Amino acid sequence: MQFGRWMALARRQGGVISRAQCRAQGMTDRQVDRLISAGCLKTVATGVLRVAGCPAQPDTALWMAVLSTRGVLIAASAAYLWQLCQDPPALITVAIPTERRAVAPSGVAVRRVDLPPNQVTRRFGLPVTIRQRSVLDHMATLPVVEATVFADRALQQDWIGIGDLQNRLTRPVPGNRVIRHVLKTVVTGAEAESERRLHRLLHAARITGWAANHVVRVAGRAILRIDIAFVAERIAIEVDGFAYHSDRDRYQRDRSRQNQLVTSGWTVLRFTWEDITSRPEHVISVILSALDRAA
Repeated sequence: MQFGRWMALARRQGGVISRAQCRAQGMTDRQVDRLISAGCLKTVATGVLRVAGCPAQPDTALWMAVLSTRGVLIAASAAYLWQLCQDPPALITVAIPTERRAVAPSGVAVRRVDLPPNQVTRRFGLPVTIRQRSVLDHMATLPVVEATVFADRALQQDWIGIGDLQNRLTRPVPGNRVIRHVLKTVVTGAEAESERRLHRLLHAARITGWAANHVVRVAGRAILRIDIAFVAERIAIEVDGFAYHSDRDRYQRDRSRQNQLVTSGWTVLRFTWEDITSRPEHVISVILSALDRAA
């Protein structure tokens, strides 16, 4: 029996190992059963064993899910493994081929999906969908508002592009309604909607003295437009919409515009869709602080 080899493998897998892996390490089923009888191993799921005394690791549950189902982590579970979201999902989701059956342990959901080989990879040893697909699958499971915020961050970080959203809709897969809504927001003016939302926040906070789409002129010539301007205080507020994140030329133009404003004595504040929708109190607080300093 190659004791050191299977023990090292189990430790790399959060303290768990499958019977199939034990056989691959040269162990017989009888030897495995003896270790179970001796209390060295404990059955924790179908075909999955846990090493006695090995503390649970953050990835132990993920390893139990994939080893018991021979599946691939998808959706929120894959997004968490790719560190695209902070909190682990309450329910681990794995995909298995449509022709295969699997008994899922508690806390695991099995989806029968035929994943193309080029859509699957490994991360920290665990089988998982590639990052691009993980982003889209996770987004498709979220409520529309949360999906929109997540899409904003995904576009900012270059996890996906607008073309990925468009390609997703060419396949009849669950969650297309959410993706379609997000894409519509991206293509048809998320920036304008962001500005409208910020207008409503300013009105609700009873903040006055600002102008929308204020044109800055130098020597009588219009050089740029500010989304929201407190002209007397020379405070410019710029709102970044979705298309902004995927348009590199515009990104450069906006940075040049910002430099022009700063050198002309303006204070520039930038807010994203996520700022406005998820942290409105923070947005108002920052604006009020800037106004106080200007006063």
